[in-house]
Amino acid sequence: MRINSILFNMFSFVRKTLPDDIYYSRLFIPLRIMYGETAKNKKRAYLRFDVHIANHCNMNCKSCEHFSPLAPKSFIDIKKYENDCSCIAGLINGGGGVDEISLLGGEPLLLNPQLLIDVIKISRSHFPDTAINITTNGLLLNNQTEEFWNCCRTNNINIIVSVYPANIDHYLLMDTAKKHDVQFQFRGNVKLVSKNWKELPIEFMSESWKLFPIDVEGRQNPKKSNALCYASNFSFQLVEGKLYKCWRVAYAKYFNSYFNKQLEVTEDDYIDIYKAASIDEILEKLRKPAPFCRYCKMDGGKAVKWGKSKREISEWVAD
Repeated sequence: MRINSILFNMFSFVRKTLPDDIYYSRLFIPLRIMYGETAKNKKRAYLRFDVHIANHCNMNCKSCEHFSPLAPKSFIDIKKYENDCSCIAGLINGGGGVDEISLLGGEPLLLNPQLLIDVIKISRSHFPDTAINITTNGLLLNNQTEEFWNCCRTNNINIIVSVYPANIDHYLLMDTAKKHDVQFQFRGNVKLVSKNWKELPIEFMSESWKLFPIDVEGRQNPKKSNALCYASNFSFQLVEGKLYKCWRVAYAKYFNSYFNKQLEVTEDDYIDIYKAASIDEILEKLRKPAPFCRYCKMDGGKAVKWGKSKREISEWVAD
């Protein structure tokens, strides 16, 4: 215990003494990993957050990081979301800002069309200069109304289609967005192989992705997991007045409920936006390791080939 205290004090002295450009250089990588910090865990200048506007999905992907195959049919509470947006917008004057909001799920286009339009308008009214995305699997995109497309164009919304090796005409989706003069992009494990979209199909770089599994016993080092995590300090999750570090902790309740597990979420795993004094306070707390990080096994990982979920716990946990 005495040695740990001495090491902690030494680290604190180094952290406070060195300029950021030196502290975040390659020289200090081992020290930062030991303490749970990497360059990407440096406090962000701006807040970005995701919002599930539907928790369930119509694609049912195996090992879904958002636990959508396990989630019941449920949608955003639009009044609570409007209050949350108002609260966050009110914190901007205290320092910091919001540079990106992603409306997703689950599958966001499962939301009632008028409510979806209301969510877009609420988001834009509170954050006039923020990049706002709708991230969708695209299955329902061509079924959207003219009012939806007009709303996206008027409110400068970017449509992001997450590409999966499923039977979808992705280029038709892009053509529809172009026709309505709405920003559009693909996201996923793909590369676009032709500027003349109708000549060649999307080429998949791989039909597999790397899953960093859950350790249901919580035996991992939270600082190490936070330092190695690809999602750490990237995009936080807004859920009814609380901002969480990542989607796994925000939606662990679906995993717990379906498999009768007890992944514990405590007040140290999120920040209540109604108790925060500024955006800077939010960013400072959420960049740090959280107790929930002990459930994430980040020093291994296993290849997962895309497919339909059978809702088996083996899809998410360590062997």
